[in-house]
Amino acid sequence: MRKAAAWIVLVACGTPGCDDGGTVPCTMEGCDSFCRSQGLAGGACLENGSCSCTGDWDGGADGDGSPDEGGAGDADADADADADADADADADADADADSGDPLEPFRQQCVDAINRYRATEGKAPYARWREAETCTDGEARSDSETGTAHGAFGSCGEWAQNECPGWGSLEDTVTGCLAMMWAEGPGEPFSAHGHYINMSSTSYSRVSCGFYTTPGGSVWAIQNFQ
Repeated sequence: MRKAAAWIVLVACGTPGCDDGGTVPCTMEGCDSFCRSQGLAGGACLENGSCSCTGDWDGGADGDGSPDEGGAGDADADADADADADADADADADADADSGDPLEPFRQQCVDAINRYRATEGKAPYARWREAETCTDGEARSDSETGTAHGAFGSCGEWAQNECPGWGSLEDTVTGCLAMMWAEGPGEPFSAHGHYINMSSTSYSRVSCGFYTTPGGSVWAIQNFQ
């Protein structure tokens, strides 16, 4: 069983769905409905405006890392994404070795995975926002230390953010977590579809993927959009 945690997005003002306070408001009804749609026990709004889910997520009955409900994150799409991610990692292996950044393969896989999902809708790819990656790593670390998803939101100049807190491995965050987010699909309320909206938006042009592995081995991953 994989531990579920809060990863509802906060969106900076000036983007679709914003209120005057600069974030998409979390509502108890929307948060609880979203968490239950993911097969969890329920959810509640935190003081920082994020939604916290309770319960365990088992990766879905089909075992493909997506929720049981269909949508864009179906088994074929996940299989294609995994195969392409492996090919991309192999092609970039030499460059990764020279970069000195052990997270390089996962950063590129993260960007590539998001862009593959966007391509299924004919959307232009996001550019990789390299200069924000170290800062995004820092946000992931800060959130892991406070135990609050989106606790450091905005410190890297991002306009929107998705987060995968407390996952089992780096690989899980760029496969299972992104698949769950995309599988939310379009629709209302924003609290139930926000991750998909950020991943598919035409309001942003680039994405930065950051990661932090805690001393206990859990992984916090953030995708910042601008």
